Amino acid sequence: AGTTATAVYTNSAMVDGSMIACESSPDSDSNAENPAISENAFMPALCLQVTATVNLASAAVAIDAGASDLERTYRGLLIMGAEISTGFTLQSPAGHDSNFKILPPSYAQIVSVDPAVGVNNPAFGAWSINSKALAQGGSDLEQEVSLRMKYKDNASTPAVSYDTSTDKGVDIQVILDMEDENNAQLSVEVGIHYIDAATMSNWGINLVDLSNDASIPWVTSDGIRMAKHNGLIDENLLKNSFPKDAVAAGINAFLEGDPVSMQEMVIEATYKNGGMDFVHNVNAAGSCDETSTSGSPKYYCIDGNSAMYGNHPIYLTSTSNTFQFSLMDMLKDMIGNLTEDSPGSFVEGLASSDLQAIFNAGLAAELDLGESMLSGFMPEGIPPTDLTVTILLPKNPAWVAGFNGSDQIVLRDSFNGEDLTKIRLQGNNVWNWGNAICSETSRSECSDVSPDVICTSIQKTCTSMVVDFNVEDFSINEWSQSLALTVEASFAFEFYRLEVPPVISDFLTTDEASLEFDVIPADLIHLIVDMGDRMDEPFNTSFDIGEENYNLEFSRAGVNSFGTFLGDMATNLLHGLGDESTEVDMDLTDMKIIVDIGDVPQVNTGNVGDLTPVSLSVIMPKTTFKLSVDMETQAASITTYSSAAQASLANFVSKFTNALAVNAGDGGIVIDNDKQNFETTIDNPGLEIEELNTTPTLTLDLKLPKGLEFNSFRSSAGNSEALSYTSDGQQRLVYQFPNPGETDTVEFSFKISWMFILSEIWAYIAIPILLLGLLIYKRRQRKKRKRAMKSNLLKKEYTASTFTKEVPDFGDDSVVSSSQFYNANPDSWGDAKKFKAAPPPLPVEPPPPRMSSNPYGGRSKSFEDMIGWK
Repeated sequence: AGTTATAVYTNSAMVDGSMIACESSPDSDSNAENPAISENAFMPALCLQVTATVNLASAAVAIDAGASDLERTYRGLLIMGAEISTGFTLQSPAGHDSNFKILPPSYAQIVSVDPAVGVNNPAFGAWSINSKALAQGGSDLEQEVSLRMKYKDNASTPAVSYDTSTDKGVDIQVILDMEDENNAQLSVEVGIHYIDAATMSNWGINLVDLSNDASIPWVTSDGIRMAKHNGLIDENLLKNSFPKDAVAAGINAFLEGDPVSMQEMVIEATYKNGGMDFVHNVNAAGSCDETSTSGSPKYYCIDGNSAMYGNHPIYLTSTSNTFQFSLMDMLKDMIGNLTEDSPGSFVEGLASSDLQAIFNAGLAAELDLGESMLSGFMPEGIPPTDLTVTILLPKNPAWVAGFNGSDQIVLRDSFNGEDLTKIRLQGNNVWNWGNAICSETSRSECSDVSPDVICTSIQKTCTSMVVDFNVEDFSINEWSQSLALTVEASFAFEFYRLEVPPVISDFLTTDEASLEFDVIPADLIHLIVDMGDRMDEPFNTSFDIGEENYNLEFSRAGVNSFGTFLGDMATNLLHGLGDESTEVDMDLTDMKIIVDIGDVPQVNTGNVGDLTPVSLSVIMPKTTFKLSVDMETQAASITTYSSAAQASLANFVSKFTNALAVNAGDGGIVIDNDKQNFETTIDNPGLEIEELNTTPTLTLDLKLPKGLEFNSFRSSAGNSEALSYTSDGQQRLVYQFPNPGETDTVEFSFKISWMFILSEIWAYIAIPILLLGLLIYKRRQRKKRKRAMKSNLLKKEYTASTFTKEVPDFGDDSVVSSSQFYNANPDSWGDAKKFKAAPPPLPVEPPPPRMSSNPYGGRSKSFEDMIGWK
C-alpha cells in the first residue's frame, strides 16, 4: 500500500548465485555488433534494477489497524524490544529470472527470513524466482516470504534492555494512615515501569498479535502510553487487571471484624513524574530527543538514550474505606508470640498514654516483622516488584515516633534482597538524661559546678542518701547516773535515674524484638506503679530477703505493703538484739522502724523526667532513751521509750569530754583546739551498691539540741551549707560527703551556751537556796509564837483579875465545849484538874514542797529526803 518504485538498467546482476554481466545497448548485444560475443538471443542479459519503497499496512506488521501513527508505533515497538515478522508476496513474470532483495528500515535489522533460502543477512533478505521457461503469456510465478525484524541499535537511541532479575518492573507504595486511629485508611499507589510478557498474558494485554508473527518481552510505561494513545489497548483493561484486593489482605491479617476493601483503581493522567498522559519535554524536561508541540505531544519517545524506557511510570491509585485500627493493637500482634516472661505479656496491659511515657522515657523498640508480614501486601503474578509500606504514626494524640523522631515508619520488601523489615519506635519527646540534678531549692540554676549538685550531667546513674538526725534533747542526770537523749532520725535513699545493667538488656531482647533502654528515669518507675493500680494483674517480681521469698507487686498497695514488710522485719531484728547476751543490758521492746516508700505521683506522659525521685525512707520516730550505769557493779543498761535505734552514748560522752579542751567564750563555753579549729579529713564513706553499680551521694542533715552547737564549721570543698537554725531554735548543719575518690577537709569548733549550762546545773544552785529559805521560814514561825506568849504575860501584869472567866461547873464528867473561853494566864489556873479543856494546839504547818531532782523530770525528792531527816 502506498508503494513507489524506480527502474534502471544495470551492468551486472546476481543470477543463480553468480554475478553476470548485463548489456542494455543494442549496438553491442550480439555477434553482429560485437564479434567477441557469441550469437545468443538471451545473452548478454538485459538487467533491470527496480527499487521500491513499500509503506506497509498495519496488518502486514501485526499491529492493530487503529494505530494512528504506524511508523512511530512500529519503531517504538522495535526500540522497546519487539520482534515483528512482516510478510511479502514475490512475483516473477514469464521469461524473467527475478532476484529479490528486501532491506529493512534504517532502524531495524533482520533476525530471520522465511523461507530460509538465498542470502540471509541482517541488512537484507534475498530470494530468486526463475520464470524463463514459462511460455509467453503464462501466469506469473509467486512466492510468499517473510522477514522477522528487530531494532537496530545505534549510539544515540539504544534498544530497551531489562534484566528481570535485577531491574524493578513495578513499584507498589502502600500507605497505612493511622494519624487518626479511629479513622485509619489504606492507600495504594502502583507505579508501572514495565510489565513482562507473562504478566501481560495474565492481564490480557496485547500490544501486538502474540503469535509467530510478533513477540515482545515487556511493555514499558512509554509503550503503555503509546498503546493507549494509538488505540492499541483499552486502558480500562489495565486498571481492571491489577489485583488491588490482594493489597488489602496485608492489613486484614491484623483486623478483627469487617475486612478492609479497596475502591476501583484510578489511572492517573499526570502524577508525580509520570502518568498515562505524561508528555515528554513538557511534564519533564530533557526526557527525550524529540520535541513536543501542542499539536504533536510526544507521549512516548523514540529518539534519545531513554527512548521507550519506563523511567516515567504509569500510576494506578486506590484507597480503602476508613476503619478503626490502632498501632498498639498491631504491636501486640507483632510480639504476641513471645514467651510469657517476655515484654509481650506486660504489653497486654498497656494503654497508648502508657506507651507514650515509656517511649519518652528513652525506650527504643525494634521489631523485625520479617518478609511474611510484608508479603501479605504483595499480589501474586506480577513482575519484579518493590513493595514499600509506609505507616503514618498517630497524631491525635502523637504518642510515638519513628527513627530519629520521624512521624512515619517505612518498611520495604525489595525483590533484589534489599529488605527493610525492621521497625524502630521511640518517643516523640524523648527525655535526655544528660542533665545535672541539684537540691530542689536551686534547680532552676543547676549545673555541674553548683554547690548543692547531687549528680552531674555525665552520670548515667544518679542516686542519693540523706541522713536526717535530729537530737532534740540531751541531759545528764548525775544523781541517777544516767544520760537522757531524745532523737528523731530518718534515712532516705533516692533514685533519680539508673543506667540499665546488661542483665536487664538481655532480658528485654528476643529474636523477634528488642527493647533498648540506656538510662531509666524515676518517672518510669512511677508509671509502672501507677499502671499497676489500673491493671487486673500488675507487673510483679519475686526475690529473696534473708530467709524469706517476697513477691513484689508494682502497684501503690503493693509497694506500700513492701514498705510495711521491711519496717516490721527491721523492727523485729532490733528487738532481737535485746535478747542476745551482751555486756550491756538492753530493753528495746518499744523500738520501732518505719519504712516509707513515699507517694507515687501521676506522670506527665508527654514530659517524662528524673527530677522527682523514687524514695525509700527508713524512719525512727521521735525517741527518748536512757543509758544508765550502776556505779557499784559498773553494769550498763539501755532503756527505750517509744522507739529508738541502738546507740552507745557512753562512748560518745567519753570521747566528747576527754578529747576537747574547754575555755570561756562569748555566749557560752567554746570547745576548740587551743583557740584553733579542729581539723579533720573526710573521705567518701564507700556506700557502693554493686547491684545497681552506683555509689549514692550521701548528705547529712544534723540538728543539735538547743544550747549545743557548732561555733564554726567550714568545708574546703564547699560541701556544707551555712549554719542555720530551725523554728524551734536548734542549730542545723547540712553536709554532703565527698564523691568517690575525693576528700574534703573540714574545720570546726563547738560551743555550749550558758543557757544550756544553767539548765543542767540549776538544781545544784537551787538546793542551797531552798535550804536557806526553809531555815528562815522555820525561824520566823518560832519568833511569832514567842511574841504571842510574851504579849499575854504583859497583859497579866497590868490588869487586876486579869484573864478571869466564869466557867460553869460541869462536874467531873462534864465536857467543856470547844467554843468556851479559857484563862490563858497559867497563874490563875489553880487546880488544873478542874479544867476539862486543854490549851489550843499549835498551828500545823504544811510539809515543804517536793522538788524534782533535775529539771527534766524523773523521781522527785522532798527536802527531808535531801538533808537526811527521813
